[in-house]
Amino acid sequence: MTISHRNRCWRRGLFAIFWTLLSIGFCANWGVMAQPVNEERLFNHYNYQSNGDIPLEKFSGVRLRPPAAAAFQRMAADALAVGVKLVPISGYRSLGHQRLLFFKGAEKRELSFEKRARTSAPPGYSEHHTGYALDIDDGEDSRIFRQSFVETAAGQWLLENAPSYCFELSFPAHGRQDLAYEPWHWRFVGTKHAAETFRAARMHDPADPAVSLDFSETTNEHRCTAAK
Repeated sequence: MTISHRNRCWRRGLFAIFWTLLSIGFCANWGVMAQPVNEERLFNHYNYQSNGDIPLEKFSGVRLRPPAAAAFQRMAADALAVGVKLVPISGYRSLGHQRLLFFKGAEKRELSFEKRARTSAPPGYSEHHTGYALDIDDGEDSRIFRQSFVETAAGQWLLENAPSYCFELSFPAHGRQDLAYEPWHWRFVGTKHAAETFRAARMHDPADPAVSLDFSETTNEHRCTAAK
């Protein structure tokens, strides 16, 4: 057995151990439906649970909770009316999907788990588990998941307008959470449940731009504006 092969086997063993420890950590709360169980963190990511049994609406190849899906489609239509294209790239992710992204990405790039977590949440700790988070692009392949997306017409339009549709930028440049800047990743906070889902993150690691919420008892929704 070569040294490189032994190293690969060793890393895969670590992946398996780490995943087992993660599973033990949150399986007791498995019934909690896509909301922070507490303010526990792993590599600066908040703990979100998902049992896959949440209401989801599929559109344009992604899935979101219905209020988030409706808000994005309104936002995309308004953007398109002024010549800006918004394309949904990734919405709800299952635990298995996030597990694959995190561990395979770490193995392929030969990254420690801590370094991998700078750009991808460990399974169980991704905002995508909630059904409220969405990655957005402008349809240009060269811009997908690149920080230069912020320089595009779509990126600039989102910074200016997304909060009015109850979307806020989860991982801003130089954010308190100390994670990689993701100008494509937006979370919906326009209902009581959505806002409560991200309560800990919004309290300790504010989005930028962030949403200012004014709850309506009549519609059970929040009226959203950009936070000052």
